[in-house]
Amino acid sequence: MKILLIEDEIAKEKDILKYLKEINYNEVTVKHSITSGIAEIREHHYNYILLDMSLPIFDTDDVTHFDDNEFETFGGNFVLEELDRCDYAAKVIVITAFDILGEGSNRIELQQVEQGLFEDYPDVFAGAVFYDASSVEWKNQIRELLT
Repeated sequence: MKILLIEDEIAKEKDILKYLKEINYNEVTVKHSITSGIAEIREHHYNYILLDMSLPIFDTDDVTHFDDNEFETFGGNFVLEELDRCDYAAKVIVITAFDILGEGSNRIELQQVEQGLFEDYPDVFAGAVFYDASSVEWKNQIRELLT
């Protein structure tokens, strides 16, 4: 089973990769931004995509875009839109370290994000996981969604 992880936070990435290896998911590709994630999707097929919702537009190591690199609170939506547009056959698990995304009038709880994504992308959206490094609950949720 091939898995694509689109995640920009290194500590969270390492935790997720370590856990996936523990449960024998070793074929994992990692991308760190909306742009590199979408490029990877266009080039390769994956069974599952583990997707952070808040992502930068470009990889931060891409110096050509370093000054104009914006952070998108709902950047994962761009990836979901591309999957939908291409009729990409993969299941998406959103993994976020925030139980509330956005600020002010744009503030939305993870439960609302999950409900909205299920309605907007029912063919690809498998579920949402709240990542908390101090908890094992996120691991249990990922394991359940991957089976």
